[in-house]
Amino acid sequence: SNSSPAWSHDGREIAFKRSRPAPTNQPGLFFDIVVQSLTSAEEKVYSAGETEDGPWAAPLWFPDARSLLSRNFCDGFAAHARRIHLADGSAANVTVPRVRPALAISRDGKTLYSTAHDVSGKSTSLVAIDLATGRESKLWTSPYPLHEILVPLRLALSPDGRTLAMVLGGPANATNLIRI
Repeated sequence: SNSSPAWSHDGREIAFKRSRPAPTNQPGLFFDIVVQSLTSAEEKVYSAGETEDGPWAAPLWFPDARSLLSRNFCDGFAAHARRIHLADGSAANVTVPRVRPALAISRDGKTLYSTAHDVSGKSTSLVAIDLATGRESKLWTSPYPLHEILVPLRLALSPDGRTLAMVLGGPANATNLIRI
C-alpha cells in the first residue's frame, strides 16, 4: 500500500512510501520510496533497504530536487535516515538523533533541523546538523519536561527559511516558532 506523500518543491513530482513484504528471514515490511511524475505518471522506485515498523514519516525533498531524505523508524522509536540520489539510486546514511526525530531540511540543502532528547532524557531540544560535517548545534530547548507523549510531532520551515514551527503533542498542546 502507498502512504506518506511529499510534493517536490516545483510541484512536478510526488514522493511516497510503498510497502512490500520483507524477505522471509526478516520480520515486518520493506518500505520503498517511489517518485511519480505528475506529468507522465512514470514511477521510479528506490529501495530504502531496511524494514521498519510503519510508514510513519514521509520522505523529505532536498531543495534541488535531486535527492530525498528517507526516514525509517524501527523497534518503535529508533531512527535511521538515508539520502537517496535520484539520478542513480545510490544512498548514503545521514546521522540523525536516535529517538524518532521530527526533521526539516534548510532551503540551501546544507542543514538538517531535528528534534533530539538530551542525554538525561528529561527534555527535548531542536538541533541543526551540518550535512557536510555531521556537526550538531543546539538551537532551542523545550521549557516543558519530557513526557512520553510530549514530543515534537513535526517541524515546518517557513518559505523564507528563517523560522521553524514545531508542534508539541501531549498535555502542553503547544506550538513554538523558533528563529534560526
